[in-house]
Amino acid sequence: QKLIDQVERKPNDVAFKFCVNQKSLTYRETKQRVDEFAQNLLKLGFKRGDRLAIMLPNTPEFVISTLAAASIGVISVLMNPQYQNFEVEYMLKKTESRGIVIMDNFKNLNHYDILTKICPEILNSNGEITSKKLPNLKNIIITNNNLNDKKAKNYKGTLDFGNLQIFNSINQELPLVDVNDNFVLLFTV
Repeated sequence: QKLIDQVERKPNDVAFKFCVNQKSLTYRETKQRVDEFAQNLLKLGFKRGDRLAIMLPNTPEFVISTLAAASIGVISVLMNPQYQNFEVEYMLKKTESRGIVIMDNFKNLNHYDILTKICPEILNSNGEITSKKLPNLKNIIITNNNLNDKKAKNYKGTLDFGNLQIFNSINQELPLVDVNDNFVLLFTV
């Protein structure tokens, strides 16, 4: 609700500034992108109470994913983008995440390669995964870390984050989200 209030009061003011890629989002842009991403999560079959793993650094995609998930009652599973194969596999299994949002690469890690080692079925998938090892995982959403590229490369079995920020032709009714619904799952050491 506070985001909606700020959109009405100060739509062109900067809401978020990101050091990682030197980008910023106004309140209006944030609300628009969150709404678009939420609609596309619903189109992919996400429902209230499902889990969406988010393995991103502090970027616009991190904020958009987290807020969009919350707006439809999907629980964000926040994962450190420096996790290795074992940690990624453990968290996806433990949380029964339906989807994961990743950056194609981060520092010296290639997130796509990590996921294809854990779940080779990705390579034969056309957008929805069927995996024995990760039976709940259905969607991998990928964004590009290359600051010069506007769009992520085509990674087999994934959905491009940029395409999920475009309104589809059918607006789905948003599920009712209660103030007491779970919002995020955090793992601590």
